[in-house]
Amino acid sequence: FTQWGLDYAQFRGATGCERAVQARLRCLFESGTWGNLRQLNRPAIIELVDDAGLRHHLLLVRLAGESATLLLAGQRYEIPLADVGRLWFGKYLALWSPPEAGERMVRRGMRGAPVAWVRDTLARYGLPRASSPASETFDTELEAQVKEFQRRHQLQDDGVVGKMTLVYLSSYSGSASAPALSGSTQVEA
Repeated sequence: FTQWGLDYAQFRGATGCERAVQARLRCLFESGTWGNLRQLNRPAIIELVDDAGLRHHLLLVRLAGESATLLLAGQRYEIPLADVGRLWFGKYLALWSPPEAGERMVRRGMRGAPVAWVRDTLARYGLPRASSPASETFDTELEAQVKEFQRRHQLQDDGVVGKMTLVYLSSYSGSASAPALSGSTQVEA
């Protein structure tokens, strides 16, 4: 929450994810690799398992080259990825900001504001606009662009804007800045 400029205590809820919803954020529980986290480009809580089998949760705040910057009890540690990777089995929790157009799945044949958001966001990402900018119809051209975006981000390239595609697209939405692992608010295309 602090990485997002928010005071955790200001929100109510039994879990951090319940509090995140009040802050207009969502939790993303995933398993992946350093590459996945670089693509996501958001701070994440990673779970490390030590040699005794004990689980430890640290906040990953930066990935630069072959090192990770982790926070534990207010202390910053810069550690080589190889050392962290020995204890990390890929589990992470990150916060993300859904678009104002909503969080529902968007696919070919649909119309409306969510489709316009996808089209505009892909243009911000750098893909040439399919159809006219005012089009709110998810056509085959837009589907091809979504598939290209998905391939570039190692997502399932089905042309459907589901949860993970939406999470990655939100990095390019042009909305309020979000914290980034790379030190930039936008991930590299």
